[in-house]
Amino acid sequence: EDCEVEGSIGHGIMAGVGIMNASNKTKFLDPAKRIAFRRLSVHHTVNNNDHTKSPWGSAVKLNNAKYGIIEDCYVHDNGGEGIDLDNAWQVIIQGNISANNRANIYLDKASGVSVRNNLCYYTSRPSANIFLSMEVYSALVRDLFLVDIDIENNVLFGSNGVAFWQGTVSAIQRAHFHSIHIRHNTMIGKTLTGSGMLHFAYAVSGGKPVQNVSIKNLSFTNNIVSAHPDSVRTLVTGPLNPQ
Repeated sequence: EDCEVEGSIGHGIMAGVGIMNASNKTKFLDPAKRIAFRRLSVHHTVNNNDHTKSPWGSAVKLNNAKYGIIEDCYVHDNGGEGIDLDNAWQVIIQGNISANNRANIYLDKASGVSVRNNLCYYTSRPSANIFLSMEVYSALVRDLFLVDIDIENNVLFGSNGVAFWQGTVSAIQRAHFHSIHIRHNTMIGKTLTGSGMLHFAYAVSGGKPVQNVSIKNLSFTNNIVSAHPDSVRTLVTGPLNPQ
């Protein structure tokens, strides 16, 4: 609580535990539990001031964690993701300002997450305000999930509203994007990218999404969507027709 971090090389503030057992790569560790981040100011981390180095890390991150809250934080101008969940369950992200990060709010493998009442925006770089994906952490056969996600009552402007990315899932792993509800958000701008307010990126085979990527029960309802007249193209973009 009430902490400022500026100018780190990697992660700004991270809590949790590693997903894999360091001494046995076939074992997964239980998540850390009951973590709160409140009133943090994290900026110019993840090599944001040194563009000769590749950014790696997130400004504020819960890693392999269960029962968490991230609220009332100001996260801006970081070289990596702003607020990041990696393998997380039952987390609330609310009342934050996240601006000009590589992705302002990034959900990477998560379940039972509420993203609400946040202000996310871009003034200088193209990226997704809320980015949903799955990055593989093991070479083992594995099902990865992004399920029961509520994104509501956020103000998102200057770039994409919400973007879905298949991630780094290989042919032996399965990615499940299920029960994701995007409602009552205000999305304005889209001046920095050519993709839609709701954007999809996934592999295609034979005119269909690859079989190990599943997108089900996705709703996009009661949102206010607007954009600058010289940049707006479509509401939804992706490799296939929206249906």
